[in-house]
Amino acid sequence: MIQDTYFLRKEVSNSDLTSLKNELSSKDIDGNIEKHYRFGSLLDIVITEPHRVNFYKQTIDDEKFDKIDFKKAEKMKNAVLKDDYFRDFIRNTNDTEFQKIFIKKHKFNYLGILFELDCRCKFDIIKEKIKIGLDLKSTSSKSQKEFEASIQYFDYDRQAAWYMDLAEIDYFVIIGISKENFKVFKAFIKRDSEMYRSGLEKYSYLAFKYNLIYGV
Repeated sequence: MIQDTYFLRKEVSNSDLTSLKNELSSKDIDGNIEKHYRFGSLLDIVITEPHRVNFYKQTIDDEKFDKIDFKKAEKMKNAVLKDDYFRDFIRNTNDTEFQKIFIKKHKFNYLGILFELDCRCKFDIIKEKIKIGLDLKSTSSKSQKEFEASIQYFDYDRQAAWYMDLAEIDYFVIIGISKENFKVFKAFIKRDSEMYRSGLEKYSYLAFKYNLIYGV
């Protein structure tokens, strides 16, 4: 895996909640999950941190990647850069930040039970001034309908609510780039939407469980 000190931090992340959910459930874990994470990291860096990439040698920070995966990530990058919304979103770099980390002691209220946890998140892209964040997803979906279904299945709504609350923003955009047909799909989430509320419910429950098991 690409080394990133962010993942060594001790605060609770959305990924920690996912790990806890998997531990608490009987859901089978995808045996290729590390490969999926590795490719997702590759795609994020190729798009948001190109200064770390050697496209000729197909390396990131001198770490070599599979030629097929690297070429696919490049094609996916080219696809999203042709998307009008994404291109406009990143155009003004004065108010756009990439790979920004937020650390916060967050207050939770689960069914009237109050508690706090030190929490963290890392945005692919964020515009704090207008309170909107964006996350890039590699997806196997071939249509907008399939992508929307994947949001609930993979708990992307939970991630959206978690990120929105830690960064105190009002809008979150999930952009899916298909690994299959290189189409670009988008989901727009605002604070009073059903998707935000479902995400809030999911993360509140898992944070409650996390606090019971690991809280001081």
